Amino acid sequence: MIRDMQIRDLVELEECAQFPLSNLRTQPRILEKSILDDKGLLGSVIVTNTAEISIILANRSLRDKIKALRDIEKLTYRELISKGYRDIHTFIPDNPKYAQILVDHFGFEYCVGQALVRRA
Repeated sequence: MIRDMQIRDLVELEECAQFPLSNLRTQPRILEKSILDDKGLLGSVIVTNTAEISIILANRSLRDKIKALRDIEKLTYRELISKGYRDIHTFIPDNPKYAQILVDHFGFEYCVGQALVRRA
């Protein structure tokens, strides 16, 4: 059976979660359901409004790239927050230096686990 998720479902499943449930606190949720069988609660699914940002920068100096990132940051957060998005994800292919710049200067943080995507 599938039904709307209840807070007590999260309480029951919290010790099984492979991520901090506090990550869900600030995100608008577009789907919350729980799955039950004859033995009880089997699991819950929560789908949030999450944006993925892709940034393409010209082959310019590091200073120019950082300027572009600062402009993109101002524009992106203003636009996305007004649309109800709170988390922005980006994927960095094999460039730890660039990833560290985003962490140190632009408020990104490293994710727990491995990123996966399912495309429609």
